Amino acid sequence: CLGYTCELEHLSLLSSLKHEHDKAITYLLEVFDRKKKIFGEENINTYQTIKDLAIEYAKAGDSSTAEIYIKTIVKYYKRTHNEDFLGSIFFNIGVAFHQANKLDIAERCYLESIKYSKGDEAYYYELLVGIGYLYNLKGDFDSAEKYYLLAEEMADQSKLAYLLTGIAELH
Repeated sequence: CLGYTCELEHLSLLSSLKHEHDKAITYLLEVFDRKKKIFGEENINTYQTIKDLAIEYAKAGDSSTAEIYIKTIVKYYKRTHNEDFLGSIFFNIGVAFHQANKLDIAERCYLESIKYSKGDEAYYYELLVGIGYLYNLKGDFDSAEKYYLLAEEMADQSKLAYLLTGIAELH
């Protein structure tokens, strides 16, 4: 965090927490301009701000602008071979759309997140439960059940592996 840029990031976060999304976006756009001047366009610090802008636009319900930023983020992470971050980025953006009651877009983000999240079991489990909950809200109970059962199966496998590891250690 660099001086005034850091203060702007904090003001953006505070505005977001107060659901003043337009104000938060204004702060983030200034942060973005400052980071481009300091770090250049092809820098992780700059792209973190782009991610924050995508999330903030999603919270504000502006899906078309959010999607422009999402596409920029995806291109960057694929180009730099840092795709591991895309799972959490899509999840966080999905949560923002979910909060804005844009459930179809949230669904797309969550499903995209699955592609990049299979390595982290706890996160993947939470993601499956979250997708089940989203389908439940949408009234698609068959899909909700499918994801809840996948999460339960995964939890059972993890418990079994944990128990087997504990038994093996006893012998």
